[in-house]
Amino acid sequence: MLRKLLSSDGGIFFYTPVGLEIGFNYNGVNNQFGWMTATIKDYEEYLKKM
Repeated sequence: MLRKLLSSDGGIFFYTPVGLEIGFNYNGVNNQFGWMTATIKDYEEYLKKM
């Protein structure tokens, strides 16, 4: 799922002192849109699986 989100034009990821920050833009129904982010502290295990 992470790979799919980051492969889109609206996906972004970067490293912070806390961990890996990931985010993406979303467009919903009724002209709702926004930005969602999450910080993954132990991201090394996720990178091994990708």
